[in-house]
Amino acid sequence: MAIDAGMALRKLLADDATVAALVSTRISPQKTGQRSAKPYMVYRTISGVRSAHLTGTALVNKALIQIDGFADTEQEAVDMVSAVRKELDGRIRTSVTLSSNTIIVSIFLQDERRRLVRSLDGSDDGEYGFQLDFLVMHQEAA
Repeated sequence: MAIDAGMALRKLLADDATVAALVSTRISPQKTGQRSAKPYMVYRTISGVRSAHLTGTALVNKALIQIDGFADTEQEAVDMVSAVRKELDGRIRTSVTLSSNTIIVSIFLQDERRRLVRSLDGSDDGEYGFQLDFLVMHQEAA
């Protein structure tokens, strides 16, 4: 199931000392409150592709997981992108224990976008952010 891949990426990020130093435990699924303390990250499954063949379901599936990050400064956003890329991009053959075991076959960065959202009333410099899309090949738990 693709949702397991998203939770597995969250666990990998939360367990990484560099990421934890930047965002603590502020890595949420889907969304977070507008007034959440920054910096923080949100992850979501954009798509999941289940593979099949004539003899049944294939063991390896694909998920596209998007990670959005938000920070008060450009340097915080740059540091977050660097930490996430270092922890996830190019990772292969990783077992992540959740409620069931998810085997990550590979994780590769597919797309990266950065942005600055200006405040509407000009009361501050705005919010720096990024979006990273990772293609995750994973095995479902039996």
